[in-house]
Amino acid sequence: MLQERRRRRRSRSERKEPLLGTAFNEEVWRDRAWARYTKSQFATCPPVNSQWAKDLISILNLNTLVRWCTSRGLKVQFNKIENGQYDPMLKTISISCQAFPTKQLLYLLHECGHHLIGSKEKNERFSMGYSHSEDPDFNKLLIHRMAILEEECEAWERGRRLAKRLKLDIIWKDFNLLRLECLKSYVLWTASGYRVRAKKK
Repeated sequence: MLQERRRRRRSRSERKEPLLGTAFNEEVWRDRAWARYTKSQFATCPPVNSQWAKDLISILNLNTLVRWCTSRGLKVQFNKIENGQYDPMLKTISISCQAFPTKQLLYLLHECGHHLIGSKEKNERFSMGYSHSEDPDFNKLLIHRMAILEEECEAWERGRRLAKRLKLDIIWKDFNLLRLECLKSYVLWTASGYRVRAKKK
């Protein structure tokens, strides 16, 4: 029995932690969740047990969602970044490798929402948003900031609908709290230091 435990521990340590640009691997994610759980000095207390259960369910859901992304020609990678980001040109979604699986799942749903919105240039509703982000003067315009805020709200809504369509086991309270936390920063940015009209040249 002891040899079996040592063998398992050795095989876990031989597997690499997700590094920059790492693809999703369900087994590695489970091992990382287990390592976090066993390192906790309060491993028997209910909140930690609850987190362990949430992690396992989220890892299964992540697997389903990453497969959905792959079927749509999207590449999903886990990097040392904050939250997540979608690159429509490269059709790549990057998610924080440092977040818990529960948050990684929600970030990935949100970024999938951006993908589902489609081309911003062709979409009249969002055409004043991210497609003009490179222009520092345009970045300060209220119309630009409002378009970005509206797209962020829509991306969360599309992510929510995708979760329902794929029948993912989501804790909606966690989803709504993270959505509000993320949108709050966009609301504050939209409402501060903007201009109504462009500078005259």
